[in-house]
Amino acid sequence: MSESESVTQNPPGTIEGKVARVTGAGKLIVEPAQQVTDATVGDEVKIITADTYPHVSLTRVEKPMTTPIASSWAIVFHVSNPTGTYTLYADGNQLMTFDNGVSRSEVVAPDSGTYYFRIPSSMTVRDDSIIEVKESGKVVRRERFGSIPTS
Repeated sequence: MSESESVTQNPPGTIEGKVARVTGAGKLIVEPAQQVTDATVGDEVKIITADTYPHVSLTRVEKPMTTPIASSWAIVFHVSNPTGTYTLYADGNQLMTFDNGVSRSEVVAPDSGTYYFRIPSSMTVRDDSIIEVKESGKVVRRERFGSIPTS
């Protein structure tokens, strides 16, 4: 290439989408939100995860109880701008919250509120266990148990 020839490079752009899959080798398969025409295989990318549901927060608390279930840990779920029905899962197992002694697997949050979802003592939860929050059936937060702040 001579000095008079130039290489045209596309300016960095923003492509929104979501991670569709993580392979066993740890590679990300990303599904763009719309058709992409300005990206090619081999382009360098920077992935920034978006907190699209900042109204949902989690903390964990070691607070033993024996009734109505034996439990050492609770996931404290707080919603500040409720829009649906919420459920929590630990490694795919649905967690329960207790309201005046009545167990509930989901909460319909009419107002801002805080709920304690109990992790039964019979369930093994490790730092790398996955905690999921679903809002009306859609996953809105997914975190490792060990990365959830302790209160």
